[in-house]
Amino acid sequence: MVSNRFAAVIIGIFVLFAIPYVTTCIVQGKNNQKRQNIKSVKSGMNVCISDGEEYELIDVEEYIVYALAGKADVTWNDEMLKTMAVIFRTSIYYEMEHQLVTGSEKGRNIINEEDLYEIRYSKAELKEKLGSDYNRFMERVYDAVLLTGGQTITYQGEFIMPVYHSISIGHTISANELYGVDIPYLRNVDSSADIEAENFTEIVIYSENRIKKEFQEKGFLDIWQEEISDENAEQNQKSDGETEYPENEFKIVEATESGFAKKINVFGQVVDGKTFSKVLNLSSTNVHIDKVDSGYRVIAIGRGNSMGLSLYGATAFAQNGMTYDEIIDYYYTDVEISNFK
Repeated sequence: MVSNRFAAVIIGIFVLFAIPYVTTCIVQGKNNQKRQNIKSVKSGMNVCISDGEEYELIDVEEYIVYALAGKADVTWNDEMLKTMAVIFRTSIYYEMEHQLVTGSEKGRNIINEEDLYEIRYSKAELKEKLGSDYNRFMERVYDAVLLTGGQTITYQGEFIMPVYHSISIGHTISANELYGVDIPYLRNVDSSADIEAENFTEIVIYSENRIKKEFQEKGFLDIWQEEISDENAEQNQKSDGETEYPENEFKIVEATESGFAKKINVFGQVVDGKTFSKVLNLSSTNVHIDKVDSGYRVIAIGRGNSMGLSLYGATAFAQNGMTYDEIIDYYYTDVEISNFK
């Protein structure tokens, strides 16, 4: 009887440790199979990866796996992963047509990795990022790429520029509002779920001296250098013809309808919204400035330029049951999802 109980305990311990091991082997086996499936895909489109004098070609489909896995959040569901797989594929093909392309018979089926917006992550980097979630998450990423294989977003037969951002200001904005260029598929659409994001707003208070130092250290507002001549100082206070900006003001002088700053007077010198946000390390160019007792309060809304697809909003749509094609159709106006040939 004792020996039987002892044997049962031993078997129980073995099973307890064996199940996770077997599960891991099964998942790894599936990943290996899907990795082989990805490698067997020959889209005819390749990314050239160089390392010094050596280089190799990776099929676009395989490249998407390692770019998507690095960008994606482990909380994204399958529809969100498929949404971004299609966006990444479209972006790569768009760059192949509109940016530097290296030689091929067709002239557009190979592109250098450095010419792509998407960043490829190594297996080591992904394992460090994902930790214990690595195997299961990679299986889902492989599925997203395989299930959307060859699918791209087009407008009137042409690849779109599938821009996206982290969090909108509560709605997306048109390319015309932000850049003065009419791009038919980049319109204003509601994305009110973004307002609920934890980092929807960013509030920072600066003293006047801190603001001046930040801009001066980063190569702007040279009028504060002690050795600058009066002639150059006068010239630097002027912009857009003869417009003069008061040296005692820190304020937005021009913004879009939705509040994206275009010109800011920084104590006598005007800078554009992108420069302003970059110098102060803000999350958006949708900024508001208030004078407070301790200096100036700068409020940035959203994360990114609010143009195209909102990652936060799209994630919310996916969690509420929208499919990847519905999400894409929502954020990009009048587009089609086409199979690349």
